[in-house]
Amino acid sequence: MASASAPAPSASWWANVETHPALGSLEGLPEPMRRAVTTKGFAPMPKPGPDDWLASHPEKGQSFVQFVESRPNIPGQPRSSIVIAALKGGERPSIVSAELLRDYASAFYATPAKVIETSALGDEKPLSRTNKHTKKLQLKTPDILAILAKRLPDDAFCVMAFTMIDLYPDDDWNYVFGQASLKERVGVFSFARYESSFFGEAAKPGDDLLAKRRALGVMAHEIGHMFGLAHCVHYACAMNGSNNLSETDRAPLHLCPICLRKVWSSVKFDPVQRYGAIAKIYADVGLETDKKWVDERIAELT
Repeated sequence: MASASAPAPSASWWANVETHPALGSLEGLPEPMRRAVTTKGFAPMPKPGPDDWLASHPEKGQSFVQFVESRPNIPGQPRSSIVIAALKGGERPSIVSAELLRDYASAFYATPAKVIETSALGDEKPLSRTNKHTKKLQLKTPDILAILAKRLPDDAFCVMAFTMIDLYPDDDWNYVFGQASLKERVGVFSFARYESSFFGEAAKPGDDLLAKRRALGVMAHEIGHMFGLAHCVHYACAMNGSNNLSETDRAPLHLCPICLRKVWSSVKFDPVQRYGAIAKIYADVGLETDKKWVDERIAELT
């Protein structure tokens, strides 16, 4: 028996939907995206703990209107691809394949992605130091970003580099998981701290899956900056800032309604198709809880 489709909500219905002020007016937004940014399942931004990002980096957030007014980078010919680059060096092999990162970046941002097989830094060397706490090598992220910006491929919307070496943004910081430029379209993140062995601890069951989830989340976060997204303070969101692994692990992998609308304004994806592509990757990786959340959004949208 064929099922009848639900009638499209009326204009007056949309006018009565309670949305976050930072989302902006829904007028003119296509019906599928209006549903996508008004479904249930998005948690409010939790109150930060004393060691969390917002406790030491108070931020006002970025509304959708502010995002548009910032004139963010938008993929388009010839700069149409997200480029994933594995940087050479490090004591251990990567915990996540470049191909998985490529597929996730493409699904998450509804944008073509590819992998650069060779070193993206060439012969240039970023500044480095030995971390006084861990006694491990660290690379300085602004130097890496400057080198990447000079070597940006002609067809690249952005370059997202990853490494197994720890990172730091300047001498006053202990470390950083990753860093990206909102305008230069380059970013880098490190897997170094995602494994127990980095801290001299024995591996525990579930470590591999947790490391993969962290890698996907941090990569998506840094690419979000290259799309022009600032840190989100409105909802629990993939674009929340993070000061530590505990805060990283608490954050969802998904974009909140405000950040989702920002990305849609740049690439005009079908929300159901986008969620479906993401759900397939979560299923392949084994991220059952994250897949369940996506499946629930698909069910609401269809």
